[in-house]
Amino acid sequence: MSSTRRTETLVHAAAVLLAFAALAAVSWLVRAYSLSTAVATAGAVVFNVLVFGGAHLYLAARGEAGSVPVASRWRFLAFLAVAAVAALAGIAFGGAVHDALGVGVREVGVAFVAVAALAYLVVEARSGYRDAMAADR
Repeated sequence: MSSTRRTETLVHAAAVLLAFAALAAVSWLVRAYSLSTAVATAGAVVFNVLVFGGAHLYLAARGEAGSVPVASRWRFLAFLAVAAVAALAGIAFGGAVHDALGVGVREVGVAFVAVAALAYLVVEARSGYRDAMAADR
């Protein structure tokens, strides 16, 4: 295994450990202080952001490409941020969305994240195509 790949693996492992520590802390806080389930759900959102984006944020901030180009890391983090904000907004404004639109917050959230994911895939495919065309020249 190359040094770069080993570094990426260690960074990902550290991000996952940090995510589990954050989830355990939120779980303890919810139980110890009788906090609402919304806090627990927000903790789950933070857990997923750390698991899926923690290592990418660290490596992108350091400018380390590794197996994924830095620009792709930033684009993924932007998508992840949009999905996390949508999830947190759903937690905060769930009832208001249902009252205003007449549909559940889950349906709106799934549609929003699906459109964001499709946009992310289009942008990544376009970037890959441009990189491939530049390599051919």
